[in-house]
Amino acid sequence: MDTIPNDKETQPVTVPPKKAKKEKKGRGLAIFLGVLIIILIAGVGVWFGYGEGIRNRLLAAEKLEIQQATTQFQLGVIDLAEGRLDTARKRFEHVLEIHPEYPGLTEKLAELEVAKARLATPTIAVTSTPTLEPTADLQNQEQRFAQAQEYLKGGNWQAAIETLNALRKVDIEYHAVEVDGMYYLAYRNRGVDKILLEGKLEGGIYDLALAEQYGPIDKEANAYRQAASYYLTGSGFWQVDWPQAVYYFSQVNSSMPNLRDGSNWTATERYRQSLIGYGDQLVNEEKYCDARDQYAIAATLGGDDSFYATATAVYLICSPPTSTPAPTTAATESTPETTEEPPVTEPTPTATIEEG
Repeated sequence: MDTIPNDKETQPVTVPPKKAKKEKKGRGLAIFLGVLIIILIAGVGVWFGYGEGIRNRLLAAEKLEIQQATTQFQLGVIDLAEGRLDTARKRFEHVLEIHPEYPGLTEKLAELEVAKARLATPTIAVTSTPTLEPTADLQNQEQRFAQAQEYLKGGNWQAAIETLNALRKVDIEYHAVEVDGMYYLAYRNRGVDKILLEGKLEGGIYDLALAEQYGPIDKEANAYRQAASYYLTGSGFWQVDWPQAVYYFSQVNSSMPNLRDGSNWTATERYRQSLIGYGDQLVNEEKYCDARDQYAIAATLGGDDSFYATATAVYLICSPPTSTPAPTTAATESTPETTEEPPVTEPTPTATIEEG
């Protein structure tokens, strides 16, 4: 019987082309996904770096706004106290625009409205015999000018300013350039004295602002003004925002630790109390290691030790003692044993063991 050859057995076996295409397609997809993941990771890194840069710029801008708001607020307080209501209103409105949550701003705006209402109340005019202004005695101008110079030499800034005011009231053009220079010295030095000696930081800042109308403030006086501004800004955050208070008083403490305000608290003491207050806040938030760091800095600044018990408890929570004995004790006990034995007895058995 003849056999019919099987076509399936005689034809060569080949790999189906569809399977090869699927394998190539799978490798291509894997490569594409890998590249995509790398691009995404790089993009995320760039984005986070960009976001961090934006956050740093925003923090710097916020600090500048707070400093500007503090200066305008304190000047507005002085203007309000001295009856310059329109100027005070402009300053408070500027603070409201750049830093609406500034501490005490709402109260001062309300006080300003009360003062304006009092001025708006009509008063009964009292008729009196008009007085004639006497003719200015120009000969007294030389005396006033000389007297103002003497006051400046003696450091009596207030008397010098009052004398210059009287001189300029009579004749605004009298020795105008020289009088401007005398005003500058009087306001500049009175402002510095208020900041350094009297603890009147707001008044000192205001005097330096007046002096600046007659000439640029020197670096030394400007440093005093900046320190006073930082002190007042830190006081604005006192018991309201301890981290901010810590920041501003740390700046003053590093440059003028003995600077103080009307409360007679030095910048160092304010800084210390801010650290303790911030530490207490962190303890309440159960951030014990962060609180430990604040207490540690506060301990280096002296003062009372009333917070030491809390600081010690926080330290033990953050850095608990280990159960193993300290290694220094073992080291001190083993030292005499090594020195008492002859130096030749230890290496001899060691060498024998290695050779065997």
